[in-house]
Amino acid sequence: MSKKIESGGVTITEPKSPECEKMSACREDSQKLGEFIEWLRDTWEPKETELRGGIELGLYDINIEKVLAEYFEIDLDKVEDERRELILYCRMVNEEREKRKELMIE
Repeated sequence: MSKKIESGGVTITEPKSPECEKMSACREDSQKLGEFIEWLRDTWEPKETELRGGIELGLYDINIEKVLAEYFEIDLDKVEDERRELILYCRMVNEEREKRKELMIE
């Protein structure tokens, strides 16, 4: 159920954020995997036999956030758009609360 607030005859509805919810749902698993990748990158030294065709596996070049987002099928651009919408919503709600406080004081 969406949260709504009335403001000057206009209804402000909390935006839906399915991609943010998806990201939040896998946060614990994502955190563990991210910590493992960081540990691997910081401690593991490949031996000659662990190189593929003489090329290192490239753990140092990994953007962990992007890799995990891809693994969990999260669109980071959508997440950013949803966050911006949520921030705008919060600002609007806060402005409305301030207006109501001012009216109560007067």
